[in-house]
Amino acid sequence: MDKFGRDHGDDEYSVAGDKQEFSFIDFEDDDSVCNYQSNEDEPVVISNPFPFVRGKPQSVFVGETFSYPITLENTTRESVPLWVVKIFCSNPDDSFTLSLLKPPSVDSDANYIQRFLKGFSLDDRTLQPQRPLTIWLTCKPKEIGLHTSIVELDVGDDRIERVVFLLAEDKVSQSLSSRKPYSRTPRRGQELHLEKEMRNYDTVNARIKIRRDRLLALELPGLAERRPALVHGDIVFARLTFEDPNHSTPTHQGYIYRIEADEVILKFREYFQVQHHPRNLYDIQFSCNRINMRRLYQAVQAAEGLDLNLLFPSEVIERSNKGTPLVPFASLNQKQLLAVEMILGCKGAPPFVIHGPPGTGKTMTVVEAILQLYTKRKNACILVCAASNSAADHILQKIVSNSERNRKNNLCSHSKR
Repeated sequence: MDKFGRDHGDDEYSVAGDKQEFSFIDFEDDDSVCNYQSNEDEPVVISNPFPFVRGKPQSVFVGETFSYPITLENTTRESVPLWVVKIFCSNPDDSFTLSLLKPPSVDSDANYIQRFLKGFSLDDRTLQPQRPLTIWLTCKPKEIGLHTSIVELDVGDDRIERVVFLLAEDKVSQSLSSRKPYSRTPRRGQELHLEKEMRNYDTVNARIKIRRDRLLALELPGLAERRPALVHGDIVFARLTFEDPNHSTPTHQGYIYRIEADEVILKFREYFQVQHHPRNLYDIQFSCNRINMRRLYQAVQAAEGLDLNLLFPSEVIERSNKGTPLVPFASLNQKQLLAVEMILGCKGAPPFVIHGPPGTGKTMTVVEAILQLYTKRKNACILVCAASNSAADHILQKIVSNSERNRKNNLCSHSKR
């Protein structure tokens, strides 16, 4: 995108409208928006501020000042008027400024700071031959998110645009990012063990129902309580069942589209769904999708750069714990009862982590803690979150079965994922 008003059929075109606001810009799809190609044959060559790095906007920290030079070079033998340079629009508003001097740093002297001026436009300059002019574009983001701006330059008879993208992050979000978040690594012991446990879901002579939304559904009783949990993206293999063991049939591969209570919603290729009949019997096998495990590995690696007080606030923030005796709503063992007493009696920084193998009563402990907090702290507002709607429903059912008197609101997706 360079000169204002080109047709959309050209390589570059304007994204600035009549109003001072952005139209929708997809920098990944619209390659010309930010990849400016300098042409030395043009009378004025203008650099690109805050260029992309590996195809993505540069990342900056919230609250810190970042500046980048815009260089204008007159390649002709005659002077060229620079009528105006202005910030056409920014999102958020007023997040970018212009200046002729580089913004002062903490080491700048008082005289330099006094001479520094910034604004949203610069007027009436002249570009001398072979004497580059540098204009500084500065951004000091106040919030997390993508910051964008359009800089307009009226040079001679042309209007030229430069579109700027900056991604403002805090130190936590930048630490959790990764250039290769899901890189392929050899299977580790956890994955091998998980794959072995997935065999518990293998099913023979199973019927697959056809749904109205053209998806398929397989019923697995007790799915919500079984471990390891099946999740979106896990792989499923289906093969027609035959009594003759020597009869070979093709194996069809699909994936889990979502989980609904005791039903697994499946998606296969079109040719499988076309030839499928509800009366068909299948041998079913599941396999875990490695992308979910890679996310866990990446999260652990990213956490190494986080501050200690974020990961373990109890290590740096004073907290006290005096166990509070209670009358349980449900039958709990000694360790479950002790965990709830510690939660009720703790003063200081969260979090509280309840950890244990499958079937040890973690859900019942959480439910008991919720009911006790609601009962003993009248002003308590409790938000219960879970990885899926079926898991949230399971916790809600446990709460309802133990106490009908408490006020409960259940918020979930209509798709029941």
